[in-house]
Amino acid sequence: MTQQYWWERYPARLRDEFEALNKAGVAYSQDQAALAKGAMRLDVDLTLGGRTHHLFVIFPDLYPYFRFEIYAPELDLPHHQNPFGKNLCLLGRPTDQWNTSDMLAAFLTERLPRVLQAGESTDREEVAGLEMHQAEPISDYYVCAEGSSIVIDGQWAIGPLHTSGKLCIGLEPIVWPALRGAVLEVHGEGGEILAEADKSLRELYSAQFVFARWVRLNEPPKQRDPGLLYADLEARDQQPSSPFAVETDGGRLEIRAALFREEVGWWQRGDGWAFACRLESNRPGRARPKGRSPKTWRKNRFR
Repeated sequence: MTQQYWWERYPARLRDEFEALNKAGVAYSQDQAALAKGAMRLDVDLTLGGRTHHLFVIFPDLYPYFRFEIYAPELDLPHHQNPFGKNLCLLGRPTDQWNTSDMLAAFLTERLPRVLQAGESTDREEVAGLEMHQAEPISDYYVCAEGSSIVIDGQWAIGPLHTSGKLCIGLEPIVWPALRGAVLEVHGEGGEILAEADKSLRELYSAQFVFARWVRLNEPPKQRDPGLLYADLEARDQQPSSPFAVETDGGRLEIRAALFREEVGWWQRGDGWAFACRLESNRPGRARPKGRSPKTWRKNRFR
């Protein structure tokens, strides 16, 4: 059976999309290379307020039942944009925010200007009527290792004078590559306990314990690659040469953590965490050459 793409099933919908773009005066072109691979992508040049934005739009296979994504690769908005994928947030997260009658032209000419205004604004009152009143933590955009999580109490607030230290992490039995645990204690550089988990959580994660280094960052890490994140945290650490490690069935495991400020409520900031770990394999034939970085990296975070 020959596969039928959405624009073949609904040719009138594609025609209506193009006609609406033309009527709105939006400059666009169809990506023929993507089309040959069975994907509908449009490259868009849109001028707003005297500034031209170079965008591209990806339509899903089940369009119009699922929303398209609008990407702005040249923008770096502090709000309403995925910091890694660069797609813009033009709708709320609930699926009922999307209607099958919604058209791209209306999103570009009506919603996009409001998103740009809200994304660049530093005035809460200015955007109160433009955006949903919910947190937009950057940690939601990190990609976690499959089946892994490190739980940490979201109510903890580590004083700004503390910039590094160590964590005590309790682990479930490790079945690599999954890593599941919880931060049981946060220590300052002098060994003082800055925060500790509830007794019930300590009992739940008691199969194995490992210490990890943590450092405070002035802004959330922008590395999506776990290896780069680990290397960045190691470079920023006051004691980079003394990491803690635990032996697992997969090898020698080291964990590092980043502490940073992010949104925890609508226009409310609090402590956010990201974790990166490095595994040095102990399997025969996979020894790490001296002086080279381990090739297997895992990362996960959980708030």
